[in-house]
Amino acid sequence: MTSLLLTLLACFPEIQNEAAERFPENPTDDYDEDGFMDAEDCDDSNPDITVPQTYYMDADGDGFGEESISELVCPDEKSDGYVEAKERSGVLVFDCDDENALVHPDAEEICDLINNDCDDDIDEDVSDAPLWFFDGDEDGYGDFSQPEPGCPDEDGNGPTGYVGNYADCDDGNASVYPNAEEYCNGLDDNCNGVTDEALSVDAQIWYADSDGDGFGSRSSA
Repeated sequence: MTSLLLTLLACFPEIQNEAAERFPENPTDDYDEDGFMDAEDCDDSNPDITVPQTYYMDADGDGFGEESISELVCPDEKSDGYVEAKERSGVLVFDCDDENALVHPDAEEICDLINNDCDDDIDEDVSDAPLWFFDGDEDGYGDFSQPEPGCPDEDGNGPTGYVGNYADCDDGNASVYPNAEEYCNGLDDNCNGVTDEALSVDAQIWYADSDGDGFGSRSSA
C-alpha cells in the first residue's frame, strides 16, 4: 500500500508538467478553441471557462444579486456571497431588497405593502387578495353584485369607492342601509326585508272603526 501511494504521488509532477507542455503560456493562442485567446481566457485549457464574468453581491442568499455591488473576476476568483445575474424574459433581473430573502424577482406577490417580486409595483395581482364591494351611494355599505379583489392600503382600506362588506340592499340610495331608521315610504330603509314596518319612525296610530262611522275605538288601536 505504501509503495502504491508513493507511486501516485510521484506521478503528480509528471501530470503537471504534461499540462504545462500542452498549454504553454502564449497570449495569442486559443488552446481550448473557445474563441478567447490565452491572454484573456480565465482557463485556456477548459472551453467551458472563458473570460472574467460580472458577479453581484447576494447578501440575503436568495439567489439574486444587488446590481449596484459587483465584481468582474474569473470564476475561481469569485468572492463568497456573489452570484451571476439572472435573466427573465430576455432581461437581466436583480434583487430590489438584498436584506430580505423573501423579496426577489421570482417571489410571489402577497398583500404586505412590499414590492415582493421587484417589478416596481406593490401588492398587484395577488391571487388571494380579499374582495371589496362597490359603494355607489357612499353610505358605507357595498353592493354584492359589484366585487373587486385588491390588497388593503396602509390604512386598511380597499380600492377607491369600495368597502369590505356587501350589506346594502339599495346601493343607489344613501338613506337605505342596514340599521337605518325605517320610514313609511314604500322602501325597506333598514334592509331587513320588511317594508314600512309598524315601528317606522313616522308610523301613525290607527283605530278600529267596526261600525263604519269614521270614528275609531280607542281600545282597538
